[in-house]
Amino acid sequence: MRVSNRLDYAVRALIELALRDDEAPIAAREIATRRNIPDAFIHQVMASLARAGLIRSTRGPSGGHKLALPPERITIAEIAAALDADPGAQTSTNDPLGRYWLGLYEVQGTYLRNMTLAGLAAQHRDRQAATSYSI
Repeated sequence: MRVSNRLDYAVRALIELALRDDEAPIAAREIATRRNIPDAFIHQVMASLARAGLIRSTRGPSGGHKLALPPERITIAEIAAALDADPGAQTSTNDPLGRYWLGLYEVQGTYLRNMTLAGLAAQHRDRQAATSYSI
């Protein structure tokens, strides 16, 4: 499976929101800067996530984006679906190769449904804690 840039950027943006969930809304530009997301993509990605109900967006000087759901309730599969990411082409089950690809897509779907945004955010938090030491 090849992960699209849009899906990668969406997950990165949502991780940033999950890590700062108790704060005020975060501007798209700040999310893009902190998570290395090109400006050309951030607004498109955030609009898709808002349409899917995964984030709330507020306009204005103190506006920005926040998660609409607890990160524990957002799966990577839901994020992929919000971006219309193809979870795998439908294949014919009449031939052995078609059944093989279908099985692969099922495993992929299960993997994406079993990982939550909270799980990925925790991994990022742990990594940041391990690299944030002082002498």
